[in-house]
Order: sequence, then C-alpha cells, then structure tokens
Amino acid sequence: MWYYYSTGAIVKCYAWAGDVANFVGLLGLHVSVGFEPLSRFPAKMLFLLGSPKNHIEAETVRAYVMEKIVTGGTVWPLQISDEDVSQLLPCRLSDFLSGNFVPIQGRQTIFSENVHSQHPSLTTDSWTLYIKATILISRVKTFNGRYRIKSKLPASGIPSSPTESEEFHRLDREINEFTQQIPQAFREPVKTSIDPLLYMAHFLPHVASIQLHDPHAKLDDPDNLSTQRLAAAVASMLDLVHKVLATSFDLIYLDHSTSFCWFVAGATIIRFLKVATEQGNQDSIWQLTQNLQTVKFVLGNLGERTTAGLRQIKLLNDLYEDEVVPASKRNAGQLVQMHGSAPDTSASITEAFSF
Repeated sequence: MWYYYSTGAIVKCYAWAGDVANFVGLLGLHVSVGFEPLSRFPAKMLFLLGSPKNHIEAETVRAYVMEKIVTGGTVWPLQISDEDVSQLLPCRLSDFLSGNFVPIQGRQTIFSENVHSQHPSLTTDSWTLYIKATILISRVKTFNGRYRIKSKLPASGIPSSPTESEEFHRLDREINEFTQQIPQAFREPVKTSIDPLLYMAHFLPHVASIQLHDPHAKLDDPDNLSTQRLAAAVASMLDLVHKVLATSFDLIYLDHSTSFCWFVAGATIIRFLKVATEQGNQDSIWQLTQNLQTVKFVLGNLGERTTAGLRQIKLLNDLYEDEVVPASKRNAGQLVQMHGSAPDTSASITEAFSF
C-alpha cells in the first residue's frame, strides 16, 4: 500500500485498504475479549483467527486500520467504522518489541472516556499517541460524512447547522484537549533527533481541526470560531515544518503520510490567500505567499524521490489557479503583483507559485 501511496495512487490505496479491511473483519482483529458480537456460538468460532495463544500474539492482533490516514483527504466512506472496533489500544512499542507482558486490565479503547486527555504512563509513547491522533481524524471524517444523513432521520433532534450540534463541539473539545495535554515527555517531536511517529502525533490533530472547521469557516470574519481554529492550526503546522527544516534530518524518513498533512496546510493557506487577495491586503498576501512557498518546498524535497510530493504540489497549484487567480482579476483587473520585498518583484503571483 505504501508504494501506491508514495506514487500518489490514492484510488489503488483505497481499494487495497478495502481488501485489508475485509480480512480484519474475517480474522476478528477489530474485536477485543469481552466485546464479541452477541451469538449462541462460542467466541473461538466467531472469527477465523480464534483467540490469541499468548500475550505477544494478543498484542500483535491489536489493529487500527491505516485506511484512516489513507482516506483522510477524501470524502469516501471508511471501510471499518469506529463503532465496530472494540480492540484495546496498543501497548508501548518498546514493550511489544521486547515481548514484555502488559496487563490488559484498565487498558484504554477507542471508546474509553477521556481517551484523548488521559495518557497512562505504562501504555503511552509516541506510537500510542499517534494512534490516538488517528482516532481524531477518523471521528471528524465520520462526522462530516454522516451528518446530513443523521440530520434527516425522523426525530433525530440534530440541528440543521453542524456547528450547533453537540457532536461538533465535542470533537472540537477533544482535539484541543489532546494537543494541550500531551505528556511532558512527548511535547517536543523535534530534538537532537526526530521521532517520525511523534511528529505525526503532533501534526494530525491540526489536520483534524482543519477538516472539522473548514466547511464552516468565514475567512473574511476574524471573529468566526472556525476561522480562528483554521488560523491556529496552520500556524502550529508551519511551526512544525520550520522545526524539521532547521535540522539536517532527511525528510524521506518521516512517516509517509506526513506529506498529506503538509498538503492540508497548504490548501488552507490558499483559502486565506484568496480572501487577502480579494481584500487587496498586500502584507497578508506576501506573508501567506511565503508560508505557501515553505509548504511547497518541503513537498518538493520529498518529491525529489517520491511522486506523492510532486502530485501534491500540482494539486496546490491547481487549487491556487482556481481560487486565487480569479480573485486577483476581480480585485484589480489583473494579477496582483508580489510585495516589493518578495524574492521576485517582477513576477506575478501565478509565476511565483509555479514550481
């Protein structure tokens, strides 16, 4: 699957994830002991794999499908719903690799209360934080994909406006709690070395926030809550980008899905750039342009060895052409010229964004 992902073949990734998801269900990897479906048959007969024979095998089968990340940038439905996943969250990666026994009593699940704000020390590391961040992506995607259906159900009691719903505010709260309550030992993903999983654990909540608020943001209104959330998310993501660029770390060794996070940041910057262009705010245009160029730089660095980075740059260019260029023409009758202190003062914004 990672080959398809690195080449930008997202349709093949989605199809591959669907095949894997079918086996997850057949093997029972999504079910934890005590949460088996109601049936008159014994638990060992419900799934092909049967019960784990020892604690190492038990930890091996703890599954949370990678499709959550692969399909995070699409509107396609998830193959496995979180409502069907009762598996325990994994132990620390070091314990798994060492074969250490980790008691299952008190272990968290996807549906554990305060799972994003409480992080037991004996089962918390960059790997488990990464899984928890992925859960946020999954929940937001499910909310966005099912809201209109739920709101039309008889006696659903769900408001017509998503931003007025309790689920919307709960998701917003969970995202903020997770980012604010990451344990002290895991607050900084970029030190003398970089932990790719922890880097993603810090990035994904901001992606989830953008996906939750993007459909509702009124970017010409700075007091709009969703607009504020988008601005805060982009600022945090750019900070993470600058931190990794300040090191000699080879970006190819980051998690493959990091480029998706960078792309989401770039697409959101373009939304802000469109509004700044319509308003003729040259200072904002220049700053946003620099921010977008930074995103394209890291994608280009990745694109030197994988196709995904180059394809995401092309998507950003296409999005820019669709959003910002028409706004420039409406505002001034011609393309807005770059700010005097920009790298190329003679180039139009379109030329400045060509890669």
